[in-house]
Amino acid sequence: MNIRRLEYFLSVVDTGTVTHAAAQMHIAQPAMSRQIRTLERELKLNLFVTEGNRLVLTAAGRQFSTMAREVIATVRGTEHAAASLRTGRVESLTVATTVASARGFLADFIATTTTEDPALIVRTADHYAIEPMLDSGADLIISPAPTSRHLRSVDIADLQVFAYVPDGHELLDAGTEAVGLDRLCDFSLIVPSASSVSRRQFDAAIVELELEPHIRAESDDGASVIGLSSSGHGIGIGTEPPQGAVTALPIFVGDRRLSLRLFAAWRPEHFASAAILDLAHRAEDFLAQRAPSAEPATDSMP
Repeated sequence: MNIRRLEYFLSVVDTGTVTHAAAQMHIAQPAMSRQIRTLERELKLNLFVTEGNRLVLTAAGRQFSTMAREVIATVRGTEHAAASLRTGRVESLTVATTVASARGFLADFIATTTTEDPALIVRTADHYAIEPMLDSGADLIISPAPTSRHLRSVDIADLQVFAYVPDGHELLDAGTEAVGLDRLCDFSLIVPSASSVSRRQFDAAIVELELEPHIRAESDDGASVIGLSSSGHGIGIGTEPPQGAVTALPIFVGDRRLSLRLFAAWRPEHFASAAILDLAHRAEDFLAQRAPSAEPATDSMP
């Protein structure tokens, strides 16, 4: 067994066909098929079954794919650590985060780094799929979901959950600067799906106050939520900076703001732990300075 063969195997897992995997890995289809057959002989396992025109993992294949990703991540981490020892610097770090965080602040934060810093390579996933990416090549995660205790973590921001109110809406009369969750429930709402942390915070507050919201639609794309709000389809709920014809109002649950924490986390034994800690604190400072969405959620309702 060799690392390259594991990469071929995972390419088939991810693409679902030998043809697509061969194209992705830039080898001929017959060569890819031979690599998979060789791996199965080495392991004495059947890794795939055919369903229609796709290859689907067997139960053994699913378990082995998890181990293969961990092996490759370990090898890549070792290679990066060795390079760091040779050069005396960390060349790059892979950051796993949500699309909202990547688009909402991380790209702008990366723009503040210099050539003396590690190059930050971003990969995105759903909220609750971020932490497992530490087992598949990510050096650092930035997540609104609480992280495991064995990870080293830094709270880098307290993100406000906004109501995106379209221009001309009655909620904006008389210079409204915030809105109570109970008041929001008088209107049609566009909310994230239950797979997001902000939705779970929203639902918990709804239950706490025994409210009955009118949910018109669900979307996990923050820009789409804001777009739907701008066009008058409802009041959107989210954490992204506002854009278009909307006003972002902080949401209050009783006398506290609705918000969620944003964490940076990594394995404490990571070879670049010191560099990651420095970047995490710099991201914390960046967020504290740039936007009201990252302010402490300790204010009272205006």
